[in-house]
Amino acid sequence: MCAAAVLSFGQVTAGRRQQRAAEPLFDQARAGLTVAASQPLVGVPILMLVIFNVGYSGATYVGLPALARLELGAGAQGVGLLLGSLGAGALVGAVTMLLISSIPRVGCFACLAIATVGLGLVGAGMAHSLWTVATCLAVAGLGISCAAVALLTIVQVHAPVETRGRVLALWSLAFTGLTPLSYALAGLVGERLGAHGIILLGGVCVLGAAGFGLLSRPMRQLA
Repeated sequence: MCAAAVLSFGQVTAGRRQQRAAEPLFDQARAGLTVAASQPLVGVPILMLVIFNVGYSGATYVGLPALARLELGAGAQGVGLLLGSLGAGALVGAVTMLLISSIPRVGCFACLAIATVGLGLVGAGMAHSLWTVATCLAVAGLGISCAAVALLTIVQVHAPVETRGRVLALWSLAFTGLTPLSYALAGLVGERLGAHGIILLGGVCVLGAAGFGLLSRPMRQLA
């Protein structure tokens, strides 16, 4: 049955290719950007993700290992504990979102979830105990899963069907493409402010993403 499904799918896609020629890559990218610019409930979540990623990636993958090893003296086990706490919180958040049938005021919910991540990182940046940092990161992880589900749902629902793939390509770019920039900024901050400064400023940047979303009336009014 699987083989038959694959073959039939190949026949269907082959037929579609004969009917419609592929658009140039530049035109596809421009179409996605046009939708993001013209649809606030598409463009705003993507820009929120850009701001979020600039602060979060460096704080998590540069700041946390440096904090555990250099400033808390917890070594590799401490790094594992902090990242594990973040992952445990994310798992709880994912299960919670799985059990929720609907999200009231999903736009505000997404902004509050991102704010939860930011507050967790700010708390971790201000803490000086390994277990306090781990607790703050568990809270941040909870917000990560909730924010990811809510924002991606908003984008998928409001992106036009004919350009949804291109819009999701922009989403992927915002999610992963700016990670090297976040790492570089974290390194610059770490030279001046140390690991605590990386995490603290990363949390402030994430809070900025939440604030940017709340400034958008369509996001606030989204039921």
